[in-house]
Amino acid sequence: MKQSVVATILFTSMVTYSLTEARARTFNVKNYGAVGDGQHNDQPAIQAAVNAAITSGKGNTVYIPRGSYLLDPTDGDGNNTQIVISQASDLSMVGENGTYLINPVPTRGFIRVWGSSNTTIDHITMRQSHRLFSQVKVESVNASNNSIVVSVNKGFDDLNSKWIQQANQLLVFNDEASGSWGDHSASCSYYAPAYESVCWPPVVQSRTRIANGKWRLGLNTTPQANYVGATAVVWDQTNHSSALYLSVNNGFTISNSEYYPEGSDGLFYAKYNNGKFLIKNVTLSVPDGSGEFVAGYSGMWSANNKWDLDFENSTLIKVWDDVINTGAQYAKIVSKANSTTINVDRASAIYAPGDTVSIWDWTPGSQYERSRAKITSVACGPDVAGQVCTLQLDRPVDVRLTVNSTSVSREDIADRLIDLAGVGSLKVNNCAIQGFHSSGIYSKASPTLITNSMIFDTVGPAVAIGPSFNFGEGSSPNNIQIRNNTFINDSSSNVMIGTERDGSKYIGAFMDGHDIDVSGNRFFLYGRFTRGAVGDTHYPIYLRYIESGKVNGNFILPYDGQVHGYGSTYKQYSPNVSVTNDYQ
Repeated sequence: MKQSVVATILFTSMVTYSLTEARARTFNVKNYGAVGDGQHNDQPAIQAAVNAAITSGKGNTVYIPRGSYLLDPTDGDGNNTQIVISQASDLSMVGENGTYLINPVPTRGFIRVWGSSNTTIDHITMRQSHRLFSQVKVESVNASNNSIVVSVNKGFDDLNSKWIQQANQLLVFNDEASGSWGDHSASCSYYAPAYESVCWPPVVQSRTRIANGKWRLGLNTTPQANYVGATAVVWDQTNHSSALYLSVNNGFTISNSEYYPEGSDGLFYAKYNNGKFLIKNVTLSVPDGSGEFVAGYSGMWSANNKWDLDFENSTLIKVWDDVINTGAQYAKIVSKANSTTINVDRASAIYAPGDTVSIWDWTPGSQYERSRAKITSVACGPDVAGQVCTLQLDRPVDVRLTVNSTSVSREDIADRLIDLAGVGSLKVNNCAIQGFHSSGIYSKASPTLITNSMIFDTVGPAVAIGPSFNFGEGSSPNNIQIRNNTFINDSSSNVMIGTERDGSKYIGAFMDGHDIDVSGNRFFLYGRFTRGAVGDTHYPIYLRYIESGKVNGNFILPYDGQVHGYGSTYKQYSPNVSVTNDYQ
């Protein structure tokens, strides 16, 4: 009797499993009219296949055979992405070696994924068919009238073409061998105040065509003599879009794929996601043989996600801004009912009962943590000023709501609420990262694990972990492991934990970072670009307000055979961190 029951159960389970598997189908985009010749508009066919796969149920695959699939070439139709995956479950979009999505509108993203679970993109190459920048050779400079004469490099758009005519920033690559952008003035520091903004990319204020492919550019600052003979990039950094837009998803994977931004934005922009997000065997770079000096504006940007973000065996290089930036969960406190009841902007963060939150003072120049509490309940609804969430806390908190409407953006003095439990985790393993204007990795996630990676040619810290005061967010860095990485030619301190870049301004900020491990790393040419133009020399490892941790067995090769008066590690308010490093 028992054996019969067991057999019945097993048979029923097998039938159920088989029926479930049978329902999973493959939707070939060519069956929906896609051609894949790079000439026809294949966007409607691909979208139709996606819609059919989603409607058909869970676990389906959209198959894109080898070929070049031109997406919608129209502009100004109100869509900011070419393909939309909406409310899908276990959907896969799979290509093969030689599957290309070609985007002729570089200000529109490739794919939007929202409200979905466990979406996978595999073996897809995404490439823009137009650049948002051009490259030129500087032929001469005229310091008396702040102008230069340039000739457009072969294969690049002329400076009056559609996507270039509004470009107004000039990046001069004084050291072409390194492929890294150099500042045009050795006297300019990385943290130049607003009145020294000319130390950053010169602005093209006028352009006069001299002949085909030859132009006179008027700049907002005096050009340097070493411009002559250098390659420069003329770029518009404000009109960019990401390849992927990810929001309100539970789980996502992109693997074995490539993205060539051509001056557009990063691999993805992400908000309000949770679950496992895996980026594996992915390349963000410039096309082989293109000679391009710039890939895109950023590697990725994210905030207000409760996820586990994992980069594996990936290459993200020639990126202008932060390559990997995991923003915290933060929102402005808009009002308070009493000492244990506050209202926050619901459009910003995702809060849940049990989360530990931190109230941060936001007076410019003196940010610090006021108090902490746990959320006991969350209720969201309309408010006169917009949409808010009402949070009940388990203890009284000190909240101040003075707002200075004349102050700069995000520094309005109204307090911020940081969700210390809601950032998730970050893992970066066996990756190559280059952010030649900013940081390689900027993380607020606890835990953060960075291993076996090479981070090079960054102007800011190669790895910065802790609060970002400029964006109203922060959390104490805990359970941070940075092990067995190689740092080459990174300006500023290579590893900064427990402070933002200019954290010396915020001596009143309270941090309590703990369980920090910086071990087995190799530092070469630290604190100084070989161009000698950007940044200045600091300790390769900088810790601030760290309660516990170790810095052990790091190999540090001093620049020019010297440490320039610095040691290997600077500990500010971190007396309990043990330090043992090696020098050549």
